[in-house]
Amino acid sequence: MNRADVFRAMGEFFAAGFFENENAAYLERNVRGLVRTLENVPLLPYEGGKLYPSGAGNLWNPENRLLVCFDYSFGMRLDADRLRQKAAELLHGQNADQRFRGNQLLKATEELAFLRESDIPPQFALGGRGWTHGVVHYERLIREGLTGILQRVEENLPRNPEFYGALRELLQAMIAYLKRCLAFLRPLAPEPLIKTLERVPEFGARTFYEAVFAYNFFWYFDGCDSGGRLDAVLDCYRQTESEEEITALCREMWRNYDLNDGWHVLLDPRSSLCVPAIRAQRDFRRPNSGILIDKHTPQPVWDAIFENWGAGNPSPCLYAKDNYEQYLAETKLFSREDTGQFCFGGCTELMIQGKSNTKSIDAGIHVLRILETTGLQFADFDAFHAALLANIRRQIALMIRCVKRNRDAAALLLPNPVRTLFFDDCIERGREFNAGGARYYCSVINVVGLTNLINAVYAVKEAFAGKLSVSVSTLAAALAADFQGYESLLHELRNLPKYGNDNPAVDSIAGQMMEEIFSAVAAFSTPKHLFLPAVILFTIYGACGDDIGATPDGRLAGEALADSFGATQGTDLNGPTALLKSAARMNQRRAIGTPVLNLRLNQALFQSAETRTRLQALLNSYFQMGGLQVQPTISNPELLEKARQEPENFPNLIVRIGGFSEYFNRLSPQLQLEVIKRTEHHF
Repeated sequence: MNRADVFRAMGEFFAAGFFENENAAYLERNVRGLVRTLENVPLLPYEGGKLYPSGAGNLWNPENRLLVCFDYSFGMRLDADRLRQKAAELLHGQNADQRFRGNQLLKATEELAFLRESDIPPQFALGGRGWTHGVVHYERLIREGLTGILQRVEENLPRNPEFYGALRELLQAMIAYLKRCLAFLRPLAPEPLIKTLERVPEFGARTFYEAVFAYNFFWYFDGCDSGGRLDAVLDCYRQTESEEEITALCREMWRNYDLNDGWHVLLDPRSSLCVPAIRAQRDFRRPNSGILIDKHTPQPVWDAIFENWGAGNPSPCLYAKDNYEQYLAETKLFSREDTGQFCFGGCTELMIQGKSNTKSIDAGIHVLRILETTGLQFADFDAFHAALLANIRRQIALMIRCVKRNRDAAALLLPNPVRTLFFDDCIERGREFNAGGARYYCSVINVVGLTNLINAVYAVKEAFAGKLSVSVSTLAAALAADFQGYESLLHELRNLPKYGNDNPAVDSIAGQMMEEIFSAVAAFSTPKHLFLPAVILFTIYGACGDDIGATPDGRLAGEALADSFGATQGTDLNGPTALLKSAARMNQRRAIGTPVLNLRLNQALFQSAETRTRLQALLNSYFQMGGLQVQPTISNPELLEKARQEPENFPNLIVRIGGFSEYFNRLSPQLQLEVIKRTEHHF
């Protein structure tokens, strides 16, 4: 019995295929694992709707029992601990055959675990560690179908028989999987669904229903990641379908996103599908959808947005179409056509639809930790400031070297054949997705602790200027003591001006710090590897403060950080206009990765036409000042506190948390409290 047989006996289809030919290249071994999965994995159940697959369940691991399977981020998902446990059980067996198989399983597990290792040190694993979200080229996939992709592969087969032969094998297995689905569904599903599955996604779509069906199937094939510009892709297929029919199909799609923790979809007000898609999401927290906004956004679209927000659903969030297009064009790293195809994956990380291998989040730097390790032992503020920036630049340079090393390792060891088929220009270039096949290779780099750093640097500047009641050395001693015995100083620091209140002095520091940090990251960009700075803390802003001591902004040791690009929770006291003006003073063209600005709005704002109009004007003004996006949370403190105490009574309460939407009762107790602490804005 060889290693493939060991995994086959365990029902581990991917691993069995992976070890069938250990002398083959990793791409071929990975493909064989995918093929064996498609041949053997149980099909997802049919739930009676118009779409299939549907409901909860990974197409590649429908019962969530496989320890090795396809993963859109790394190409392979692995539960190494459970495999080692199974190997240990065999090693303690009563006969030599069991012990032999145990050794085979253990050695195979160590090989798989090595392949999944990251060369990015934990200190830079801030929201991600070489992770990859992506948006496949849905427009092309729906138009061509699997047979169209197969034709392109076969046309190139003579150029590189091993590479294209492996891709052909995978495509043929996908088509065979569709035949399995069809045989399974014939006695169960209505005739329109059967007729549609006979056509798509094997062949190109002709009707709106076929296009939506194919979109959904390719999303499941890709592992349920992000959907990109869904309405813009599907709009050209619409013929006589009513808004009610479109809304119903969108509801099925959104339910699939919700049940499978799917990620981002970007809506376009110019599409006739936009309003039905917004309305369809009323009851679902996923996708964490966004919408492009400009001065031409029709009022009915704004009304649909505010109807969702007023009902407590914070989707869609808002993106400034003109600003993104302008800032992307200024990089001169994307073609003009591709600049117009930007979208978002994961929480809200920027990418080009179907054309960019975007590591999101690839790595990050913790600027508050760098502040802590820089210390305050300097003669004056200028010396402190210079040392702080030098340390930040040093850490950025080290992080970038680690990211590049991890990129090169992934190109060699972590192929992703599914995305090699589904992204431009992998087939044309004859290169695997992680080995330079996609048109653009991007790394989203997270900046953690930015808001706290801004407030802390302002406080240190005041101390060096003699404007605090204590000296800089006393401030340092108070930080070391976590303000024990320095309670009056803590009160003084917390009452200093804070970012998010339209204070020119604080905002000047904010603009300078952002320019220095984000420019240092972006300076490493080349046409072959783009570095996109971002501030996306989603659920990590609590944990990222766990081991950081007290800081000069009045934060105690171990307390959570500020949530992403916004003000520290509860410190933006001068209203929403002041918060947005502070954010706009930072040059956000440096942060196209994306800067998440969470804005908590009182639900009463949406009960009158007057307050809706004022809010719409405010948001448009923010984008005209250069802002990139706004992520709303709609609620009130009393409701959130009640939901914290009685989670069983509020299963559908949705909030935005650092770039994505989530049910409130799924958050950790710490993050629930941090959401409650956010300032609630109203007029």
